Amino acid sequence: MFKYNREITFAKNTSHGEILALIGEGERILEFGCAKGELAGEIKQSLNGHVWGIEIDKGAFEIASENLEGGVVCDIENYKWENEFEGAFFDTLLFADVLEHLRDPAGAIKRALPLLKDDGKIIFSVPNIAHSDIIIKLLNNRFDYTDIGLLDNTHIHFFARENLLPFCEDSEIFPTYITGTTTPTGTTEQRLDKKSAFAFDMAISAQENSDVYQFVILAKKKAFATDEKTVWELNEEISPSTVYFDTGAGFNAEQSSYFECGEGNFNLQIDLPENTSRIRIDIREQAGFVIKNMRCEADGIALNVSEHHHLSIIDDIYLLFKNDPQLVFDIPEGARAVHFSGSLSNAFKSDKSVAYELSSALEGVKKNYILTLNHAENLENHAKNLEDAIRTKDEAISTLNGIIDELRANNEVLSRDIALFEAQLNETKAELDHYKTHYLVAISQREDLKRQLADMTYKYNVISKRIRLYLER
Repeated sequence: MFKYNREITFAKNTSHGEILALIGEGERILEFGCAKGELAGEIKQSLNGHVWGIEIDKGAFEIASENLEGGVVCDIENYKWENEFEGAFFDTLLFADVLEHLRDPAGAIKRALPLLKDDGKIIFSVPNIAHSDIIIKLLNNRFDYTDIGLLDNTHIHFFARENLLPFCEDSEIFPTYITGTTTPTGTTEQRLDKKSAFAFDMAISAQENSDVYQFVILAKKKAFATDEKTVWELNEEISPSTVYFDTGAGFNAEQSSYFECGEGNFNLQIDLPENTSRIRIDIREQAGFVIKNMRCEADGIALNVSEHHHLSIIDDIYLLFKNDPQLVFDIPEGARAVHFSGSLSNAFKSDKSVAYELSSALEGVKKNYILTLNHAENLENHAKNLEDAIRTKDEAISTLNGIIDELRANNEVLSRDIALFEAQLNETKAELDHYKTHYLVAISQREDLKRQLADMTYKYNVISKRIRLYLER
């Protein structure tokens, strides 16, 4: 039974879609591993192409035959196809999601080159073993094969970005164009079932091209690629923005909608479902973006951010330093629409690790600042309590002095009572001295903490200035 009974699509950001974009009108193509002929059929229908196929699975080949000019059922690496196509010449040799299944993929390409016209091209796609989902699993001591995907259990050869050029060199071809498809961290079949530490995930996903799922390479015979240069186009896939509506059941996918929010100024009108009490805006899933001049209004009423997650705020600048940043707004009762505007930039696109480093530093200073501030507030309250206690004791001493004076004036016979009150007076004075000592200690600690807060504020301003300078570069 043929293993890959999944629907093939030719949309953008799919390997078959990217491959199709590299094929010209009316080409003669030899497809290695043609499966059930889905790609051959699309080439035939949309590009008037002519495709011959090689396929190891007889049943799949019989289905593919409807879209093929001819071909052979065999294992690519037993090379029976060399006799079948001896003397033939093709415009394109195609290896779509095939080379990772071969023991010697470079050897297979080299043996196919005699079938390629001198000005012909080789197109192949391979999965990225260095996708962040796999790296995160490895660092959690996991390496899991699956039926299909990045670690398909029939893969025996693996590729990463830095291996592509050496592989082409070994294959005696020169890559003129390298692109790829992307799938964000945490969304592939290799995603970790349980969440590992967020900072750890962020550090991995901040690496360049960590979300590339498959590489798609266009190449020529090395001997006929003089003065050629390799063009890399590995762009990250930017997911659409999402708004979630809380109508009584919390935030969930059923009560959400997508909207396009490109870089630069944005000005959005968001219609609210009935009974919406809160909205959550996920303007980007990825880290590294910055929002400036943000404003949110509901029927003309300005709204403040009531909650935020995975982002940092400096004055009116929102730094989306971590994956899945979220903004939450409380909605006034009866509001029908929200107006959301501002300016969005991918300020840290070139180096997300800088964003992560600054985020960690800023969060560390803020955390220490809050802890110190809380400690200072506790000491301030303690000092006030001591002041109240001192005031109470002073009042008690004044009262006792008045009583003693009155007793002395009225009757010498009451000396025993006077002695008793004097004893109470001395005891109260001792308590007063005790409280005064604690008060002075508390005041000293409060002054030390004020100095620490001033130091924390200085560090916070330095980091804020560093971020602003980075953004203005």
